[in-house]
Amino acid sequence: TPSRQRSQMSSSSTPTIDQFQRCVVDFPSERSLLVCACAGSGKSTTLALRVKSLLDAGMPASRVLVLTFSTKSRADLLSKIERAVPPPAELPAVNTYHARALACLRQAGCTSTVMEPRVARKEMKAVLLDLGLLNESPGDGRQQSRSAVRAALAVVAKAKAGSGGALSAEERDILRAYNCALAAKGLIDFDDMVPMATEAIDAGACAMPNGNYLHVLLDEAQDTSGSQLAFLQRLAPRSSTVVTCVGDADQSIYGFRGSQPDMLTRLTAAFGCMPLILPTNYRCASSILNLAKSLIEGSPLREHLPLLSAPRAAAGEVMVIQKVDRQAEIEAICREVLATQERSEGGREATHSIALLCRLRVDCLALRRALKEYGVACVQAEKGEDGGGGVGGDGGGSTAATVSLAWLRLVVEPKDDLSFLACVAAPSRAGFGGGEASPGIRYLRSLAASKSNGQRSVCLLVAAIHAARKGWPPAGPSRLSRPQQEALSSFLQDYEALRVAALAADAPPIDVLLEAHARRIGLEAMLEKERVSRASQRAAFTVASSTSHRAAGAHAGSDESSDDGESAASSTRRAVSLQLSRFLRTAEQVGSAASAPGRGGGAGRVVPALERLKKFIDDMNLALYDPMTAPGQGQGQAAPSGHAPPVVVTTIHQAKGMEWDLVFACHLEEGSLPLLPRLEPHSMEYVQHFEEERRLAYVACTRARRKLVVTFCEGPSTIKDKPPSKRSRFLPRQLPGLR
Repeated sequence: TPSRQRSQMSSSSTPTIDQFQRCVVDFPSERSLLVCACAGSGKSTTLALRVKSLLDAGMPASRVLVLTFSTKSRADLLSKIERAVPPPAELPAVNTYHARALACLRQAGCTSTVMEPRVARKEMKAVLLDLGLLNESPGDGRQQSRSAVRAALAVVAKAKAGSGGALSAEERDILRAYNCALAAKGLIDFDDMVPMATEAIDAGACAMPNGNYLHVLLDEAQDTSGSQLAFLQRLAPRSSTVVTCVGDADQSIYGFRGSQPDMLTRLTAAFGCMPLILPTNYRCASSILNLAKSLIEGSPLREHLPLLSAPRAAAGEVMVIQKVDRQAEIEAICREVLATQERSEGGREATHSIALLCRLRVDCLALRRALKEYGVACVQAEKGEDGGGGVGGDGGGSTAATVSLAWLRLVVEPKDDLSFLACVAAPSRAGFGGGEASPGIRYLRSLAASKSNGQRSVCLLVAAIHAARKGWPPAGPSRLSRPQQEALSSFLQDYEALRVAALAADAPPIDVLLEAHARRIGLEAMLEKERVSRASQRAAFTVASSTSHRAAGAHAGSDESSDDGESAASSTRRAVSLQLSRFLRTAEQVGSAASAPGRGGGAGRVVPALERLKKFIDDMNLALYDPMTAPGQGQGQAAPSGHAPPVVVTTIHQAKGMEWDLVFACHLEEGSLPLLPRLEPHSMEYVQHFEEERRLAYVACTRARRKLVVTFCEGPSTIKDKPPSKRSRFLPRQLPGLR
């Protein structure tokens, strides 16, 4: 590692910080620290300046590690560190927990493929069917099947995070069968990475780079799970490593991923941290912060921590929309959004960004559809729908990401039969479009079995190459028809072209390689055709079951329905083109980051082509499928000239860490926020559920800079036998700005 060349920043380029932030930045480097930082307190800037302080004191950058929870928060924090520590100074590693864990696993020799969420759902569905716990049938049974799969995956996630509590016998069976299914196919999911990395370190299979780190800085510490705490203790042994943890217990909202409300207390005990606070909110106008304080300070379990408005903070505005039913509420929201945009475009109001935040994704979908009917452009940024950050698909079928990465994985690991199955069916080829049940795959399986000697299994790709070279010999009763032979020959030609180009000494950037391969195989046309087919299936299902949804104000049709009379075909082409361009842009960003000269100790090393591909695949999986990553703020959806920017419509969980001029905290009523659980009243689990729901409401409100609109239904129901709507128990009885 080259010696660090320190460069002092001029006073004009150093951010102005308050007395509380200064205490954190200048805290002695040999003592561990826990910073309780309220929303909007400038914690990322403070953390970046803390890094600068450590490096200026002479600590080698290679002995400092910064951990974050999502790829987005990593990018934000890294940009602040780069500004705080100017070139040519060396920078410390800034990793997500998952990236750091995956690096440990690769060092330990783990070659398992990181599983995409849609594959995880498929594997869990198969497990539940095998265990007789799922009965998939037409109609409502399909929705029940999806719900059962999601619930089972949630149990697995919490169990692997080390915070799921005691499992029932049935849940243990599910966990055991799911793990066995993944192991048999050489797969790992995101929930596996951290506990497996901890085991690798304990087994001595993964040595720490440069020995142990001297200082580890942890952002969003309140989101730490039990398994992540164990991993952190391996990375930062108390005997040799100092930690700086920054977090906010009031923003602990990821219980479904294993975070625990007492985690800051546990971190303090584990590392002997000294507590400091960042109590000043520089984001929210004073009226907004006052409402947020009334929400969070109503908690019976919350430790008293001050929440202060910034000096000279603007008064801002809090508005309340109260209606008797959901349809009227949605229409009022849309009218207010439209009026705000008209005032902004007319120069009467400086509202440059708007977000609608909901507790549930289904409410986001209803709001998007309504906004489209009012002619308001909105961002479709649901990670659950588009594969993470808007570059995947809609949760079913193929996507630009799944297809392209499968082709690359097959180049890296020719024995990967799962990737072979994905590639040979993308685009669809005669006799190869039905997975294991297709005649082409049955032929290759028979041929592979005949070539296996009991000691070594022949993979599908080798069987295909053998068949082509030997003139398509019969395999038992199986034969390939002429169209199937031509289809397999075409696939092998596509594969060989990609393999040669990818492994060449002068290989182009990987995003360029993928774009050329997408053109070669007709990826865009294939995705378009598949999307139309799925939309037709959804439409048929919707027609059969939409009456009750219409009564509640939801509109039939998919989320890709077009505006202004745009044809369905045109809308589909546009959506697929946008999906592909987003994927390629992400590939370009990931590839550029990996190949950039950089400011770390590993810069300048020549990376072999195969190693480069492996790292690219891992980095893309982390970028696309990180379960903690929030959606982009309109990425790839810039507003036309003279028009308002798109409105972001997303869940509160995904809005964490983001902010807008105007925020609508939607549907703050009993049953929506908070959700009403089926738990034993007054049990600890029951109390903790409502406390996390309260924190969600607080997070929603503190995303707003200038104006906050709180919406809810209250009053007698217009639907027979439905109980009256009631505002959320978290809201004060006297609300400002009621309309």
